[in-house]
Amino acid sequence: MTQPQPLRVLLLADTTSAHTLKWAASLADAGIDVVLVGLYAGMEPGIAALAEAGRIRCEPGEAGYDGSFLGRAFLRRVRRVRALVRAWQPDVVHAHYASSYGLLGALGSAGKPLMISAWGSDVYAFPRRGPLFKAVLRFSLSRAVQVFSTSEVMAVVVRGLTRRPVAVIPFGVDTAGLARPGRQVRRAPDGSARPFTFGTVKGLAEIYGSDVLVEAFAAVAARTEEPVRLRLVGDGPARAALEARVAALGLQERVAFVGAVPHAAVAAELDRMDAFCALSREESFGVAIVEALAAGLPVVVSDAPGPQEIVGGTGAGFVVRREAVAEAAEAMGRLLAEEVWTGCAEAAAPAARRRYHWPDQVAAQIQAYRALAPG
Repeated sequence: MTQPQPLRVLLLADTTSAHTLKWAASLADAGIDVVLVGLYAGMEPGIAALAEAGRIRCEPGEAGYDGSFLGRAFLRRVRRVRALVRAWQPDVVHAHYASSYGLLGALGSAGKPLMISAWGSDVYAFPRRGPLFKAVLRFSLSRAVQVFSTSEVMAVVVRGLTRRPVAVIPFGVDTAGLARPGRQVRRAPDGSARPFTFGTVKGLAEIYGSDVLVEAFAAVAARTEEPVRLRLVGDGPARAALEARVAALGLQERVAFVGAVPHAAVAAELDRMDAFCALSREESFGVAIVEALAAGLPVVVSDAPGPQEIVGGTGAGFVVRREAVAEAAEAMGRLLAEEVWTGCAEAAAPAARRRYHWPDQVAAQIQAYRALAPG
């Protein structure tokens, strides 16, 4: 009996992204034939390993590509996508990131079913750049047969930009791989005592509210006898100013600037924390928050739409107003009480599993592919 041909999916996405790696690897694991095409040069190491092992095909973009939709490099990518579609005949073309890759798919899918996944800034920031940018985004979305959003709050924004159907498939996480059964407050991974450690895994940029977190931590440190600590995992343009502020507050011995780490090291960083904080000024989702919940960490997050959607009503932590330093400090201080910490910690991992278990998101995506694939 002849075996059916594997589903063929042409992914248009950033070949340097850990999120792209997760999708490409999971689809390949499910027996789907994947070709990944990027706009920018370079490959995330895991993507390079997938390609080297023959599990996917990958064609990154050109060195020096500047992000322009009008330049020759972008037009060459459009022609390459069209050629791939004609030669390889994918069942579905799926563009991840609605602006740049959405336009690449809209111009290059050549009649094949096009899906577009919105990630965040592509539908929040991109159309704010001017009428032309908004028109480009609307055009791209109009060419899709299905649009996806990573959160319910972002889906509302996307529906304001297109009449195409919009479904929500979040960036899930490996809840099983991050789970830490029996986690105890103020205990290191080896069981030894340690100071209560607040932490975050975020870019050090104004939008993510790292300055608010530093000020809130300073308030907590000033009002408790606990030898509390803060770990800032990530890097970015605000780092120098944050380091200067930490020095001015006399907290150099209590605040660790870890810098950026590869995604594979995130679980180990979460193991060094007792509570996770994400006080973003604006954010449409928050994968790092979901990972912290999956690791059993209580959380304190801002009421930015994405974090609030993830944490609100779960009992796994506290949602505070954006830029409200005193409110954030009060919530962080409450977690120093072991009974409060324990209640939030017990709710954390189940909340992540219930809504963001990665295999569930992959299954939903594949089901959507099969619903559109010919035959």
